[in-house]
Amino acid sequence: MFSGFFVFATESDAELVLSTASLATGAEPVFYGKEARYPQVRLTDGVDEVVVSVHPDAKPGWDRYDAPQPASLDGRQPLSLLDADGVRFRAMTIPETSSEVRIRLSAPARITHADIHAAVVGDVLVLGQAESAQPRSVALLRAWPNPFNPETVIGFQLSVFSDIKITVHDMLGREVAVLVDGKKEPGDHSVTFDASGLASGVYLVRMTDSNGQVRSLKLSLLK
Repeated sequence: MFSGFFVFATESDAELVLSTASLATGAEPVFYGKEARYPQVRLTDGVDEVVVSVHPDAKPGWDRYDAPQPASLDGRQPLSLLDADGVRFRAMTIPETSSEVRIRLSAPARITHADIHAAVVGDVLVLGQAESAQPRSVALLRAWPNPFNPETVIGFQLSVFSDIKITVHDMLGREVAVLVDGKKEPGDHSVTFDASGLASGVYLVRMTDSNGQVRSLKLSLLK
């Protein structure tokens, strides 16, 4: 299998020399200068995987631990992390911190492994929360993608154990889907809305909690 990587020069007159004897074999890759095992969070969208590591020498922005993802030759956009400018990363290392860190994803994903507290809300990876931390409010969060076709993932959070109902309505007020109807525990949640059988247009998501309070979010379906 072919593997590509970037080499950064630390001197202006540096020269990269490779010989036929420069071979690496074995089932596991070798990372020089990163032999120690640091906390990681691994995510997947069912096809691709990305890794976020926590390293004491990492910086909040671009540093030598980050690896930009090469463009896909077949036009497919693999799952990636995004920096503040929307640039895709195959891997990213963040500094150790006790505060919350939020990193955008190129698509909704699920966590397959976490050495630290982590959660995915829509297209955002949330890191660094204490295990006992819970949302302080009940909220219907953003949907990703939006506009969408035909599926979108809707995030919501609960501060207490609640009986909630999340429905989707067309612009005439007609209910076209029931996404959630029942009790949910405190924390961050997400639900997928599949609009394969619906026409293009604007739809309204409504979340009603056990106190009768209603929160809403607009969706745009483009086919």
